[in-house]
Amino acid sequence: MQTLLLPMLIYLQCKAMGWATCLMARWPSKAAASRPLARREMMRAQRSVMSELLRDGMISDEVYGETIGKIDAALVEFEQAAESGPVSSEDKPASETS
Repeated sequence: MQTLLLPMLIYLQCKAMGWATCLMARWPSKAAASRPLARREMMRAQRSVMSELLRDGMISDEVYGETIGKIDAALVEFEQAAESGPVSSEDKPASETS
């Protein structure tokens, strides 16, 4: 009975807290490892949204070009930082900081 209870409690806790928050709290090293991927995907999603806004006529070419330039610069900076490795303990998995 106890082996079935623990997964149910974890499920209920995560459902109440929000899945991302719960999973990061329970497995911080996994959360830290997935953080770079999440950041990269967020920037790619921003780029995609800007393309859709331009296509739908919601923003001008000038705004699009300026914003895409900023997003691309952030992506390049992020990729360069990822190649050089983590800089601060905030970017390291919890198991490496303790």
